[in-house]
Amino acid sequence: MSTSFDIRDNSFLSGIFEQGHQQGIQQGHQQGHQQGIQQEAATILQKLLERKFGTLSQSVVDKIKSADSSSLELWATSIFDINSLDDFLAL
Repeated sequence: MSTSFDIRDNSFLSGIFEQGHQQGIQQGHQQGHQQGIQQEAATILQKLLERKFGTLSQSVVDKIKSADSSSLELWATSIFDINSLDDFLAL
């Protein structure tokens, strides 16, 4: 014989569940927001490099798209110091 209960019937457990649920939602929003910012930074960097050097190879595009935010920031701030895509790839 199994016993089951509805968590909503227990105010203590329901409160803990709701708190965890809200924290999960908040973390999901934060992660989604950060990913959106990172994707936008990658897109902007790609456009800047294309404007400066012309069409980019797929390997350069892949490097940009797979980069973390620290790398994107470094590359974006170095855009005026590099003279070729080889310089960019060496960063």
